[in-house]
Amino acid sequence: MEETIKNQSGTSLLVPSVQELAKQKLSTVPERYIQPQHEHMLVISEEDNRILEIPVIDMHNLLSLEFGSAELDKLHHACKEWGFFQIITNGIYRSIEHRATVSSEKERLSIATFYSPTQDGVVGPASSLITEQTPARFKSIGVKDYFKGLFSRKLDGKSYVDVMRI
Repeated sequence: MEETIKNQSGTSLLVPSVQELAKQKLSTVPERYIQPQHEHMLVISEEDNRILEIPVIDMHNLLSLEFGSAELDKLHHACKEWGFFQIITNGIYRSIEHRATVSSEKERLSIATFYSPTQDGVVGPASSLITEQTPARFKSIGVKDYFKGLFSRKLDGKSYVDVMRI
């Protein structure tokens, strides 16, 4: 059985760093680091002198009358030739904060999250969205408690968000 470590957010498998693996002078790559591949694709060959760059698609330009056609061509090329691309926008949003609401007509879940929330923060419905007509359907929970519960729970096929449902 693999060794685990415990921290404030629960437990995780103990994974040796690259430096630790290098010290062991292994002759093969450990199985846990091998991903199955259906075919090996050569991205850059020695014969190819071109500089390859990941396509960047500006979503704002897709809506522009002036640049829309050219940006759409870039998007088509990225999908056809690369299979992926990087998305950028003009950075101007319709509202400062993303707002998530519950639809009364059909199920929908929209989650706004931060890359690195503060451990003493709170996750929950935005108070500006809660009224008598639209009561909160989820409770608020501390970020630390949320992540601790998320990472220490059993994988039972259910969403952890259900834990916060009122």
